[in-house]
Amino acid sequence: MNFVRATALAVMALWGGAFGPSQTHTSTGVASHAASLPALAFVEAPVIRGGPPESRFPQGSELAILEPGAGQPVLRKLTPHFFAVADPRVSFDGKTLLFSGQTSSGGRWQIWTVGVTSDRAQQLSHCPGDCLLPAFLPRGEIVYTSIQGSGVRRESELYVSDDDGAHAHPITFGPGDYEVEAVLRSGRLLISAKWPLLPGSYEAGDRSLYILRPDGSGLRSLRDDKTPGVRRASATELANGAILFIQKPKAGGERASGDLEWILPGHLHATAVAEMRGQFESATQASAGRLIVAERDSTGERRGFALYLIDPTRKAAPVLVYRNSQMSAVQPAVLAPYPAPLEYPSILHPQEATGRVLCLDAY
Repeated sequence: MNFVRATALAVMALWGGAFGPSQTHTSTGVASHAASLPALAFVEAPVIRGGPPESRFPQGSELAILEPGAGQPVLRKLTPHFFAVADPRVSFDGKTLLFSGQTSSGGRWQIWTVGVTSDRAQQLSHCPGDCLLPAFLPRGEIVYTSIQGSGVRRESELYVSDDDGAHAHPITFGPGDYEVEAVLRSGRLLISAKWPLLPGSYEAGDRSLYILRPDGSGLRSLRDDKTPGVRRASATELANGAILFIQKPKAGGERASGDLEWILPGHLHATAVAEMRGQFESATQASAGRLIVAERDSTGERRGFALYLIDPTRKAAPVLVYRNSQMSAVQPAVLAPYPAPLEYPSILHPQEATGRVLCLDAY
């Protein structure tokens, strides 16, 4: 039996266990219950590193879709002509994916788009450096992270462009090493950056979460909890308004996993979501009250990441969604329509050469 066929059979067995009738698979030791989920897009990679986003997949990666199918699951690869891919983001109608792509080892990362039923990707960005971490904005725009230089000269800023890549322009200026995390339902951007916003290498200092308007104004900290020695990233907004993210120790180096934490609506500080501390790479909402997480798989010798379904409100065992003994599965994204964020109107006029200074008398 060749490797492709063996992998396909393993996928069928695992998907059937996770989403079929209630049963227990002795091969994985994971008890399953009746459930129903839409198709998933995710990234498979043999090696995953922490650190800068342009260095996460040194041995390459693939963008895959897992569909329930009629009786048997279907696993499709969308990026056969890429060396590495990352950061799949689903369009508001659920029909298109944005992703970061690297066509050759050592090449520049760029922003690409592909239909969920196609493998014909279209390049959107043409950055002189690396461009990664894209997200959809309303009004036919996208936002992404542009990286220039390396080492102590590395800098990253946020860019906004039309959804075909035209009219790209920066919306951040100055130190911080800004990275896109998500677009909130309010229309504002959830981003990560250094804390405090000072020059220095990527590895120096903590990284925290910030809020920014899509025109580059209104930068502020999401929560000032002053937790030292941590890096927060892989953040997203849940349907109830909670902010879900991965928190890693700053001293973790190339460690890819961290704690799964969230900031609940009205709460001032983050709290842990799951008891498995330091084992998560990414997470997203599957349905009301349930999450799909990329969690470190401790059942085999390889200890890569597998996808699990968890309910953070119940102390129940995670339900296996997908595991590949040869690759890690990370960055899950549910392929389903969702409401577009609110349009955030801007009062900035970048074409003007002059501006106004407004002073308010506090008395």
